Amino acid sequence: MRKHEVFEKGTTRHTESVSMTPPKFYRQERDWTCALACIRTMLSGVGGSVPAEADIVSSCSLQPGPHFSKELKETGLLKDYDVLYGCDYKNITFDDVLDRMKEGYYVMLESMVNYAHWMVLLGFYALGDAEENRLLFFEPYYNEVRLMRADEFVGMWIDGNYEHSRVKQDFIAIRKAK
Repeated sequence: MRKHEVFEKGTTRHTESVSMTPPKFYRQERDWTCALACIRTMLSGVGGSVPAEADIVSSCSLQPGPHFSKELKETGLLKDYDVLYGCDYKNITFDDVLDRMKEGYYVMLESMVNYAHWMVLLGFYALGDAEENRLLFFEPYYNEVRLMRADEFVGMWIDGNYEHSRVKQDFIAIRKAK
């Protein structure tokens, strides 16, 4: 059990589980394309075609390195969908992200898990207090599903290079356009 002597104890107002699982998972094809793999995974659940990773890299003129919601928004890649970008929400909470899932959004989150890495949030499982609650992610680098403690992830929901990037609590949420 954590002592909470330095870090604040995580809390959430959510007492019910929520999940959104896309029908197809896409593994990243390059060391730096986790965001693209997550976007492709989420697109598999909203209809339409899922572009090849190489086509996204080419059409968006992406270079190796981490890519955040602001840059991905500027590419126009998701202009035909109902999309929310973390760069537009300066005071987002994890509860807000769970609310978006309840509204039918697929959600991908960037964090310091593997330094500067995107994963698709598949579910939140309310098992008790903050230390007992769990998150299920699709992890595109290893092409696996990963279960984590919710409070552990929320503490890492900041870019691994925050001192330089100033990016924290970044996300992209997408659902079918209305």
